[in-house]
Parts: sequence; structure tokens; C-alpha cells
Amino acid sequence: MRKLGVLFLIVLIVPFVYGQTSSGYVGGAIPFVSSLSVTWSASAPTALSGVTAAHYTQGYIDISNTILTASLVANDTCTISARIGAWTVPSGYPSSGDKADGSPDSDLKLRITGITGADDMSIENSFDSFQYLTTSDQVCLSANNASGVTSTSFAADTEVDLAWGVDLAGTYQVQITLTAAQVP
Repeated sequence: MRKLGVLFLIVLIVPFVYGQTSSGYVGGAIPFVSSLSVTWSASAPTALSGVTAAHYTQGYIDISNTILTASLVANDTCTISARIGAWTVPSGYPSSGDKADGSPDSDLKLRITGITGADDMSIENSFDSFQYLTTSDQVCLSANNASGVTSTSFAADTEVDLAWGVDLAGTYQVQITLTAAQVP
């Protein structure tokens, strides 16, 4: 009887010794993630200080390498867009001037140059030549690599329109914003 009791006790303990297993999941949707690192030219904020009569006569001043390098990594196909903020103009600037009214002819143009490590990156909307920026995002680059962007960089130049009798002496400033966005 004692042997039967010990055997019965062992049979009861065995399920608890081996226990049960349980599993779960780790997951969820990974969102679009990108990193856009921009090195701006140190001389760009003061570039208009070099304006001469020749610049007014030709109607613009080129500011080479406004963006020295912009590096992009992303986990999906994406675009880079550019836009400007409102111009800061000197007192007395005419309200009819393009820097004052936020018109599509914003007096600021951007050109993309020097793409390296392309990752299927291409220039869009003719931004391989100077194009006016507006206060709305304008796609200037697209990366069409289905596995994302691993290491791409580019540079950009700007051009500021000048007009006798409109662009008065004084301080001018406008902000340029670059945005990386997922392609739907």
C-alpha cells in the first residue's frame, strides 16, 4: 500500500514538474523613420552683403553651396521637399515687391547639385536647374529604392533675385526648410 501511495504521489507531481509553456508576440507596425542631417554654409546668412551693381544689372546673385551637404538615411522610399518661410525685409520695402507678398515668384531659387551614394535618388521637378521656392513644400528629390536609403548626400545652391528700385538697402533674411517624407 505504501508503494502505491508513493507512486500516486509521483504521478500527481509529474505534471507540475514539467509545467506548461506559454508564448507571446513582440511586434507592431514600424513607422517611416528618416534622418536628414544638413550642413549649411556659414557664409550664406551674410551672402547678400556682397551685392554689387553688377548683380542688380544681371537681376540676381548666386550663392554657391548654400547647403554644403545634406545626408539622408531612411527605412523606405521617400522624397525631399523644400519650402521657404516669409522674408524679413527692411523698413520701407515696397509691398508690391516679390519678397513681401509671398508670391510664387519668391525671389529665391534653389538648385540641387552633387548627389552622391545615389540609392536610386533622382532630382524632381527640374531642381537640377534653379527653381523658385514657395511657402508650400515642393518635391526636389526622390529616393525610389524599395529597401530604403542607406547613405545619400547632396548639396544645393541658391539664387536671390534683385531689382533696382525694389530691393532697398537693408537686411534681408528668409528661412529654407527641407523635409524628408515617405512615399505613400
